[in-house]
Amino acid sequence: MYQWGFFMSQQVTCLDALEVFLLNCEAKGLTKASYSFYRDKIKDFIQQSKVNQLSSITPSVIRLYLKSLQDKGLTSHSCHSHARAIRAFFNFCVEEEYLQ
Repeated sequence: MYQWGFFMSQQVTCLDALEVFLLNCEAKGLTKASYSFYRDKIKDFIQQSKVNQLSSITPSVIRLYLKSLQDKGLTSHSCHSHARAIRAFFNFCVEEEYLQ
């Protein structure tokens, strides 16, 4: 579980940032469906990208992930929904100053 001040002393992992992002989603009162949407899409991205540290995620990592979704035959609408979730997550990480 997230500990206040946890990120001040160490580098942020993707899963730690996701945990705080999801806590923020709950605090905002997102529906269960919206919460699940973000959780599932971002977890899939983290697992598929195989990058542990948030600071190690590059635009190329994101592009490769989205390309892999296309290669799996996902529709453009489905790929776009994954991209929306990832964008929301990284915007949150920038707002929280986990990333520049």
